Amino acid sequence: MLHASKSGFTLIELLIVIVIIGILATIGIYMSIGKVAQSRDAVRKSDLNQIKKALEFAKSECKTGVWYPLKAATAATPKTKYDDATLGLAIYLSDPDLKHLKSPLYDPKNNATYYYGYSVNVTGSGQYSTLVCPDVDTAPNIVSGSKDYRLTVTLEKTNDPDIAKSKAKCPWSSDFTGLSDYSASTSYVYVVCPN
Repeated sequence: MLHASKSGFTLIELLIVIVIIGILATIGIYMSIGKVAQSRDAVRKSDLNQIKKALEFAKSECKTGVWYPLKAATAATPKTKYDDATLGLAIYLSDPDLKHLKSPLYDPKNNATYYYGYSVNVTGSGQYSTLVCPDVDTAPNIVSGSKDYRLTVTLEKTNDPDIAKSKAKCPWSSDFTGLSDYSASTSYVYVVCPN
């Protein structure tokens, strides 16, 4: 009696293939999640550089061209989220009459951890002045100003080499009242400053 040979895969072979596919899928998902976070970090860095350029433009419109605007803030409230509705720069810089930015720029996640911070130096001698920058919504030169600032954002990729470079270029100082000390090596804050 002749036995017909069966061709096909054994259960073990199928299980091995399924496990391999599962491992490859897991690696692919993990790699793509890292790329998405890296892309958001690139957007954050680009946005802060655009805000820096807008601040330079705004500075040129302030009295004597030495002040960076601090919308509706005082020495008592020098640090705000960039997009705070009443104190933040997002509204000020995107004001259609001032034309510093076409539209407000926000962090891709824009939540309690990931947002653009804006802090000014209000404690150093001659670093802060009131009523030096224009605000077309109310009256000319109604906005306060500072000679120095820090734009900050927390990056998702904690091993980004630009973090250390930005901290070296823009050192933390206690003159920036309300700004958390980002100089620690465990801080994943990317910083932009005027220099």
